[in-house]
Amino acid sequence: MIEPSFHRGSVQVYLGNKSGKYPDGNQVVVTGADQQVAFDTPLVARSLNGVLEGVDMVILGHVHEDHLAGLGQCPAVPVWVHEGDAEAARSWEGMTRHFGYSPDVLEDWHGRMVRDFFYQPRPDALSYTDGPGGRGEGEGPSHPWTHLGALRAAGGARRRGVHR
Repeated sequence: MIEPSFHRGSVQVYLGNKSGKYPDGNQVVVTGADQQVAFDTPLVARSLNGVLEGVDMVILGHVHEDHLAGLGQCPAVPVWVHEGDAEAARSWEGMTRHFGYSPDVLEDWHGRMVRDFFYQPRPDALSYTDGPGGRGEGEGPSHPWTHLGALRAAGGARRRGVHR
């Protein structure tokens, strides 16, 4: 198995190209007493042979292509996504409604999502709601407040950090 780029306690970080700059991203895996959780599944997840095999769930910060690219690495694992993004995670039709692009843009975008980001809808995606404090000022469903604060998901898992 590939070693993490760095780890602190139960948190392992696997850096993508250019330290995770778009479109690659960084894979974060947290191992607790009873569960192992992957936060997002960026492109780098596709090259981490065996790393995601042991995860018990995936928590998505939001539904953008760079967060979904590695979901195919863990098809049987529960995926949790913010309630404002759940429809987009579950189907392409939900994704199109979520972002509201014109049909001509959507046709091209769908091809790119599949070709470059290995897009696969997750009709089984589960949803979480905002934790204490709610969303930040002016943040919409495609960028929930979790980028700037903590979120609570299944079993009380927490995430802190700033989206880059």
